[in-house]
Amino acid sequence: MCYPLRIAYNLFFFYLIPDKIAIERKFYKCQGYKLNWNNLKTYSEKMQWLKLNNRKSWYSDCVDKLKVREYVTRKLGTDKYLIPLFFETTDWREVKPENMPDEPFVIKCNHDNASYTIVKDKNDVDWKQLKLYYKRRLNGRSFFWCNREWPYKKVKPRVMVEKFLVSSGRDYKLQEFKFHCFHGKIKVIAFYEIGIDGVERYRHLNADYTMLSENCSFGSYNEVKKEFDKPIVADEMNMIALKLAKDFEFYIRVDIYHVDGKLFVGELTFFDGAGYDVIRPYDWNLELGSYLHLPIDKN
Repeated sequence: MCYPLRIAYNLFFFYLIPDKIAIERKFYKCQGYKLNWNNLKTYSEKMQWLKLNNRKSWYSDCVDKLKVREYVTRKLGTDKYLIPLFFETTDWREVKPENMPDEPFVIKCNHDNASYTIVKDKNDVDWKQLKLYYKRRLNGRSFFWCNREWPYKKVKPRVMVEKFLVSSGRDYKLQEFKFHCFHGKIKVIAFYEIGIDGVERYRHLNADYTMLSENCSFGSYNEVKKEFDKPIVADEMNMIALKLAKDFEFYIRVDIYHVDGKLFVGELTFFDGAGYDVIRPYDWNLELGSYLHLPIDKN
């Protein structure tokens, strides 16, 4: 497709096409079958209904990685579960060493995903390239236009700098737990063990931290079958997840990091994988869908 036609296509698809049609098109592209609005059964299908019908203005603050810090503090009654924040700005030109701490840190945006940069030594960074990278991220399309995730529509893009969470142990690993909460209750926990080179171990757990009986996957991650011991901070993590999930009528995913006995809230997510990631096996997608009760569900 030539450049002018691509520009015209993007203008039409991202900005002019109605949300419902955009969702139907992308769902078909990702899942391989048409969405039937009159008979929604799977988790992936029901996520699309929520995008169109579960729209509350304060949700925007919950997906904003900066503003959600206020929500977390208010709901938990403390700020001790927040990742230490060093700096924030709306100006990409302010991404420079003078504004950075003298310890390892992470640069990322508040309005998107996977824009993070881990910096272990600020004197060993190409700051010119980093500035240009965050210039593009600040001016890029939000998740609303890409996936029609409504809460992101009003998030003002910012760059933020947080403490780099790393274990003091020899393997430098930290753990991340993603709590999938349906109607205020924990139903599934996704567990990640993260090392210096990224995710090393990935499992889905039941709400009691026992392993699921079969391999199940969201998107591109494949499970690694290894024994799993319930963490000593499980009760504290449950408390955090349940308190943060309480106000959400249908679904919310609460991400919590565990490092050296301390817990930190990562983010809140309304639509895991935007509802477009392929969930395997299909029967598990159906089971997850059965946890989510919509007003239009047929008995």
